[in-house]
Amino acid sequence: MIKLNKIHGEELFYVYREWLKVLEKNRDKVERGLNELFKKAISGHHEEGKEGILTIDAFGNTDIYFEDKKYALEKVSKGNELEILRIDCNKYKNLKNKEDIDKKMKCLKNEIIPETMNKLYEDVRGWALEEG
Repeated sequence: MIKLNKIHGEELFYVYREWLKVLEKNRDKVERGLNELFKKAISGHHEEGKEGILTIDAFGNTDIYFEDKKYALEKVSKGNELEILRIDCNKYKNLKNKEDIDKKMKCLKNEIIPETMNKLYEDVRGWALEEG
């Protein structure tokens, strides 16, 4: 789920701790970003075969990308972004009528987004503890 550029040595513990601070400080932005990512995926405003990617930078700014599945965030981010979630947009392209879209968004808002947020924090806290 979460992808962080590989950093070796003692710095890793501090990197995870810093990301945890960024995430805790910007939890509302991350949640809004997840909501926006799913809305865009459902609306179909992307090319066929793309993945939706939500990232956060060290300043708490979130960004959404739609890229090919082979796209590697590391190539452009230089370690300054944390990839929070990557979704396959093709899973959402068959939602055409308003009722299906509303039902899916309700499920995302009530189940998927909270579960994703909890998993995100659990993973980063775990990394910080492992490396500490």
